[in-house]
Amino acid sequence: MNKAVLDSSIILAILRGETINTAIYQKIEGGFLSAVNLAEILTKVTEDPLIEDDAADGLIALLAPVVPFTESQAAKVAMLRLPIKSAGLSLGDRACIALGMELDADIYTADRAWAKLNLPCRIHVIR
Repeated sequence: MNKAVLDSSIILAILRGETINTAIYQKIEGGFLSAVNLAEILTKVTEDPLIEDDAADGLIALLAPVVPFTESQAAKVAMLRLPIKSAGLSLGDRACIALGMELDADIYTADRAWAKLNLPCRIHVIR
């Protein structure tokens, strides 16, 4: 089984009740989540009245161990800025990609813009 890294968009899509192919759950369960992406998710949860805090906590605990953001990942985030600037990816997006690169893992996102990127890692867009 390949390792998986989860972008915050996939967690938010699940929390918002979007329809997701059930086969995806098997691929992402136990996937890793950058602490930067956790901050994004928790921020969105405080802004979105349709998402319950407890639901977010439970889903994150079930799906994804949180990985601390490291100096090595920070360097990768900076390196990624110019090559993907035109795609409009956030710091959190780049943190997710950096973690995927570091772990040599498949990355799962709900953000369609990632499909157009030429990156040194495997990206799976779930929408």
